[in-house]
Amino acid sequence: MRDGYYDKIFIMKLFAMLLVLPFAAFAARTTTVLPLEASDFADAEAVTNIALVVDHSRLDSIRFVVELNGSATDGVEVALGVDSNQDGALSQEEAGVFFGYDCGEWFLRGDDSAEAVCAVEGERVSREFVFRGRAFSPEWNIVRVTRRGLGDVAECVSFTEERQRFMLFVR
Repeated sequence: MRDGYYDKIFIMKLFAMLLVLPFAAFAARTTTVLPLEASDFADAEAVTNIALVVDHSRLDSIRFVVELNGSATDGVEVALGVDSNQDGALSQEEAGVFFGYDCGEWFLRGDDSAEAVCAVEGERVSREFVFRGRAFSPEWNIVRVTRRGLGDVAECVSFTEERQRFMLFVR
């Protein structure tokens, strides 16, 4: 009789684990920035600002992916920082880190602790910028995406907040 009791307890624990495991898969949240409007003038730029709400207590890393049609005349810049004057727009002075693609070159300014991985597929270029743990400042609350150039950039910028996962042990 004792063996059947422990089998029932094991089955109940296993059932509880199966109910919880699907929720563990949702430990990341991705936000994709809509493509910006093209300009008719080569020296003009299109800009968008997005509020950045991150749970820093559980943040493992934040991953930004910048993808575009690479050309020597076009560029996409992503800036992170603190909107200190609360106007909803990140100025150059408020930004803490800049990264992106400009005139055929990738760049990262303001933070040496970010990791970068580059991929090229034909004319399409993409680069992933990863800020782990403390490399991502808890004060940063806004993302600015700037598109420059006249060509068909077809940019895509997305960022994924990856949270710490948990382990579930069954005895």
